[in-house]
Amino acid sequence: MEGRVERITGAPASAHALTSYLKRYPFVREFFSDPTTVPRQIARKVAEVDLFAFRPFHILYVDNEAGFGNRWQLQIQEGRAAGDPVPA
Repeated sequence: MEGRVERITGAPASAHALTSYLKRYPFVREFFSDPTTVPRQIARKVAEVDLFAFRPFHILYVDNEAGFGNRWQLQIQEGRAAGDPVPA
C-alpha cells in the first residue's frame, strides 16, 4: 500500500476512530473505560495517545489463487475504490 498517515483531530472524528478501533480490538476498552485496572503509569500514557489514520492512494496485492505471482492494483480516491482492480 502507498498513502499518507494523518493525525485525527476534532471530537467527532476522534470518537469515530476510537469506536472503530475498539470494535476491532475490544480488549483495549479497559484502558479507556477503567484506568484503575491497569497500572497508573500506563493509564497516563494511554490518555495522551494521539490517533492517526492511514489513507491509501493505491493498493498492490498478490492473488496466488489466480496463478503464482498474480499481482493486482486498486486505485483509491477519497477513501473509495476508483474502479476495479487491474493487473499490475
